[in-house]
Amino acid sequence: MSEKSPWSYVHPSNALTYSSLLAGLLAAIAAQELSSWHVSGGLLALAALLDTFDGRFARRFRRDGRQCAFGIELDSLADAVVFGFIPLACLAALVDFGGSVAFRAIWLAAAMLYL
Repeated sequence: MSEKSPWSYVHPSNALTYSSLLAGLLAAIAAQELSSWHVSGGLLALAALLDTFDGRFARRFRRDGRQCAFGIELDSLADAVVFGFIPLACLAALVDFGGSVAFRAIWLAAAMLYL
């Protein structure tokens, strides 16, 4: 069985998916560091736009079966992170709970339901 280098999975076809992950990460950083709803929301919108076109972009490249399977899994991971966890992380950083334990508990329950 031949071992493949981890770099063999890096392929231009995944560029938009990686960009979507980066935009999501930057949205969370903007929420935490800048306390900016606008920047975080804009970056999440950019992530959604990139996610819309990543499959079409990937189909333009020739890939072997491993690279195609990796791209599918990467896209699923990116969707879960960018549209599952990152919005909650942004909200947690931006919402003022006002010291209310009850409000925080309700929010946490709603976040768990969303996930």
